Amino acid sequence: MRPDGISKVEMNVDFVNASFSPTFIIPEGFLNIMDMITQVYIRQRTGLTVVSGYTYMPFMGSSSFFIEMLINTVCTIIFPLSLSLLMPVFLYLIVL
Repeated sequence: MRPDGISKVEMNVDFVNASFSPTFIIPEGFLNIMDMITQVYIRQRTGLTVVSGYTYMPFMGSSSFFIEMLINTVCTIIFPLSLSLLMPVFLYLIVL
């Protein structure tokens, strides 16, 4: 490995169980390259080693349909109301 730290690239793929998914390769590659460049920059500037990682969000949510519907309904009512209540304050501040 060179002293800049960029020459080593690791990728774990399970060839035995055939769990290789090409849809995740491009985002993981982007994240790994950004992570390696950031680690090298921080190591060159400060001498510190950065340990980082990433994980995927679950594909299925764990909440119920009723809770999601309730949150969406409340937000649909509150957001326009808050914008309309702040409009006079915004106009007052512009005129000042």
